[in-house]
Formats: sequence, C-alpha cells, structure tokens
Amino acid sequence: MWMCNSHLDYRILQKATFSVVLDKFIRTLVPAGYVVVAVDVRGTGASYGNRTTDLSSVEVDDYKEVLDWVRQQHWYNGRVGAAGVSYDGLAAGLLASHGGVDAVGMMFSPVQFAKDAQAPGGVLSTMFYKSFTIFTKADEQDRRVTEEEYALPMSISFLLSYVFGKVVAIPGHDKSEAVAQHSANWDVVETLEDFDGFASMIKMNDSGNEVPFANVGFTDAVFAKLAQSNVSITTYAGYWDRASLRSSLRLHQDVGGSGRARVVAGPWVHGGLTCFTSHSPGHGTSFPLHQDLLHFFDCHLKGKCDALQKHKETFHYFRMGDEK
Repeated sequence: MWMCNSHLDYRILQKATFSVVLDKFIRTLVPAGYVVVAVDVRGTGASYGNRTTDLSSVEVDDYKEVLDWVRQQHWYNGRVGAAGVSYDGLAAGLLASHGGVDAVGMMFSPVQFAKDAQAPGGVLSTMFYKSFTIFTKADEQDRRVTEEEYALPMSISFLLSYVFGKVVAIPGHDKSEAVAQHSANWDVVETLEDFDGFASMIKMNDSGNEVPFANVGFTDAVFAKLAQSNVSITTYAGYWDRASLRSSLRLHQDVGGSGRARVVAGPWVHGGLTCFTSHSPGHGTSFPLHQDLLHFFDCHLKGKCDALQKHKETFHYFRMGDEK
C-alpha cells in the first residue's frame, strides 16, 4: 500500500524490486492524493496458494476480500477506483462487475482472454500461449527466463528485467514458502494440448472440475453486469497489441451506450511502452497514458472533470498518416 501524508513520503517506497508498471501508477496517483493498494494474485509474487486457472472465481473472491479491507481503513472516503495493465486490468474489470467499484482503468487488457488472445478467430496461437507460459512461470517462481527457455535480444531481456520486478519479502512472512506453493499453478501448455475449439473443457488443478475454455476472461454475464452497474470504464488499446483493441470495442459496445465506457486507441504495443507510425521520428510515446487515467479518476472519483471535459467524447483514436 502506498499513500502520501505527513508521516510517510511515498518516494521512500520506490525500490528497484518494484516493476516499472506498478511504479508508474504510484508516481502518478499518490502525489494526487490517492492511496494505491497493489495485490499479488494468489499463486504469484509474495502471495501464498496456487492458481487453478487464470481469473478463477476463487481469485475474484480474493479481490473482493481486499476491497472489503479497503472499506475498513481510516482513509477510505466511500469511493474506489481499480486499474491495471493487461492481466491486472482484467482483474479490475472482474472486480467491478461484482459492485463496489466506481471507476475502472483497463490498459491493454484482452477481456475475452481465450477468444481474443489465446485463440483469435478460433485458431490456437501456439507461439503466444507457449511464450506466455514461459514468462509467467518464471515470474511465479521469482526468477528470470533463461536463454535455454527463450532466446531474447539483450535489449529485450534488459527491458523485461524492469517490467517483471523481483518478489519483495513481507515482514513476518516466508517468501520462499510462498514461492514454493506456486509450483502447483496450472500449466497452460499442458491444458491446451487437447484444444478443440472454444467449447473445449479445461480441468481445474485443485478440484478436477472442468470449465469451458471460452469462459477464461470476461463472459457474457460479466459484460451484462458491467452494463447494469454504475461503474465508469476507460480502456486503452494499441493497434499493435494483440486483442486489446477488439476488447475495448466490445466494452464500448456493451457498456458505452450509457456514456460510461471510454476508449483511447493509438499505435502502441502492449503496455504502451512504445509506438510505431509511418512518419514517427522515433518509437517513444508522447501521449501521457497514466496522466490521462488520473484525469479520468479525478472526474469519476472526485468530481473534478475540467481536464477530462477537454476530451469529453467517449471514443478517441490516433489517425495513422495524419499523425494526430
């Protein structure tokens, strides 16, 4: 948890062990008066337990428990926002579908994870899910990917060392014990060996129960709950990012009729780390993604909408060629 007051300078908590992704949220939101609560999904980071599958109902129950904890804190003011990049954005949206969240920021999140990311158009993307498994397994085991597992250029390896931070030991808890429990996490590659379309059933590690592969991510029921709720959503999508644009359009279609769903789309890769256009002098991104999210939260959590009103349309996109 990160907050800024007379007794705690948020900069003290900026350690090299934090990932760049989390660091950007902290540096943007905390100085603006927000408390940032970051959660390690069970079976990852410093959390105990194991993951039966991605975005399981048990995992969502964990988020709800954290939300209940937030409501009991002295700094809770009755308003809650949830946000994240990629998987974390999916988690934020799933939590919001159960109520109790007022605004959500989803950055480059493939909400229909099975349909849009792992098997776009019904064709299983072998390269994606095998690479995804290699990197997530290494992260869950608090180690770096080896060259034997996945050969990467030195520049990419250096970048990933900052994106995937090392696990921070929590006082009073045994980090090695937590990491050891992660070895029981589900194996995506093994699960998808018998893939036979979206109706394929995947087996849960702990119970042996099976669920449809297509249900990994947002189901139609989740979209319906978000549409019926009062939560405001902003999504960020990249033209060069697998599935995030389709996911943003689906959310805008299902929830946007009420004006509560906003889309920002541009020529970004996953996470918005770089962008590519035909006339760009470089690959750096000039659009302030996290500052835009701050304006969105200020409007929907604090009622301060001046900055957001300058871009009050619900769909914003970058035009290639025109470069604007």
